[in-house]
Amino acid sequence: MKFRFTFLFLVFSTFCFIPLFAEENKSPNLTYALYPSMGTNIQYNAAPLPSAPSPVLFSFGLGFDLGFYETFAFRPDMQFSGTYYLLQDDSALPSSPENRTAYVTSILLDMPVCYIIPIKKTQFYFGAGLALYIRAAFLASKVPSSEKESVTTINQYFWSKARFLYPSLQLGWDFLTSKDSSFGFNAKILFPLGNAGNSEAYSWFQDGIISLSVRFKFDITSQDSHQYESKANSEENHQAKEIQN
Repeated sequence: MKFRFTFLFLVFSTFCFIPLFAEENKSPNLTYALYPSMGTNIQYNAAPLPSAPSPVLFSFGLGFDLGFYETFAFRPDMQFSGTYYLLQDDSALPSSPENRTAYVTSILLDMPVCYIIPIKKTQFYFGAGLALYIRAAFLASKVPSSEKESVTTINQYFWSKARFLYPSLQLGWDFLTSKDSSFGFNAKILFPLGNAGNSEAYSWFQDGIISLSVRFKFDITSQDSHQYESKANSEENHQAKEIQN
C-alpha cells in the first residue's frame, strides 16, 4: 500500500513541475476561461451493512482555466454534492435514508496541472493534482437531537488523519464549438491519502472517488491580452530572425 501512494506522489510531483522545464525566453501566452460542469461522483465504500453501498452522487461545479505555453493549463475546480452518513465502528460512512444520522454537504476542490494535446477542433488532455475534500455534517431531518454528539464525531473524523487530502489523476476531451467556447467530457480518479499506512481502513481505496462529468468552457481572455501576446510573439520572432541574419 505504501508503494501505491509513493507512486502517486511521484506522478503528481512530475506533473506539477513539468512547466518549469519550458523555455525561459518563450512567451507564456496566458489564456483564461471558466467552465461550469455537472456529472456524478462514485464514492467507494467497502464497509459492511448497515452502511450503504458505494453511493453515486450527482454533482455540479465551476472551474477556472489558466492556460500557459499553449500546451499547459492550471485548472482548479470545485464540485458540490451531498449525501447521508452514519457513524459505524467509529467511522463516518455513507448511509441509506433509513439509517441516516447526518446529512453531509461536500465540496471537492481539485487543483490539477494539465498537459493539452490539440488535434484540429478537439483537445485531449491529462493531468494530476491535489484535491481537498471539504465535508460538513449536519443533523439529518427527523433524527433525534440526542444524535448531535454523533454528528460532531463524524465531523472530527473527516478532518483527522489527512482524510481531506486526495491526490488526483484525470483525462478528458474537449470539442471547440467556436473560438471562445467548447464542451467536453472529463474523468478523474481521486485517491484517499488518509488511508496510507492505516491498517484500520476497510480498503486502501475506502472513500476513494471516481468522477465523471461533462463541462462547458468559455474563454474570458480579454481582447487586449490577445493583442499583447500577439505583439510579444511578433517581436520575439523578429529578434530571432535578426540573430540568424
